[in-house]
Amino acid sequence: MKSLQFVLLLSFSLLFVACDNNEDPNPEEELFDEEQPECATVTFEFVPGGDIVEGLAINSQFEELLNITFELENGNDPVIAETGAPSTAFEPNDNPESGQGVGSFFLTDDGLITEDASPLIVTFSVPVDSASGLVLDIDGGETFTIQAFDVADNLLEESVITDGDPGTGSRQATPWWFSREAPDVASIRFSGVRPSGIFGLGFDNFTTCAPARLP
Repeated sequence: MKSLQFVLLLSFSLLFVACDNNEDPNPEEELFDEEQPECATVTFEFVPGGDIVEGLAINSQFEELLNITFELENGNDPVIAETGAPSTAFEPNDNPESGQGVGSFFLTDDGLITEDASPLIVTFSVPVDSASGLVLDIDGGETFTIQAFDVADNLLEESVITDGDPGTGSRQATPWWFSREAPDVASIRFSGVRPSGIFGLGFDNFTTCAPARLP
């Protein structure tokens, strides 16, 4: 079995989907990569079935299209955060530096910066063989742990991103990714802690690849 690898990259190629300026784009179609149709990217700029607003609970909206559900480990739903004041994910003002591929919206935990967030659990009804994304604003001595599990909840691999690692810091979008030889990842757990006891999640540009998505 190929070992699951999480790599911090200072230069990270994100999947962006272009639309024809002469036609109204279909947001659902824009989730998928034209060159790799088994891969899809959730930027949280669009949510199926409704308008995107700060505080919107995210759970099963992407299940029909991408076989993905989101939840917090405590049973609550993660919510959408919008860049700018007020702060609902991190200081200052949920505002990552420009030019990092982060749009106007991203995913956070409960939207309250009061204590370490409950871990984010992403579940795949169709297992994936690779995933990537951005975690925002790893600073203040924080650590962020990424764990991948198979369908039987066996831990496949884990990686820890620590404040001070390449690409981390205030307002920085730190990339992570993994790739496996087979689609055996059924869930991913994302958890963060801060020495002060107050950690807010910022999570964006979530790309997954699942060969079973192909027609």
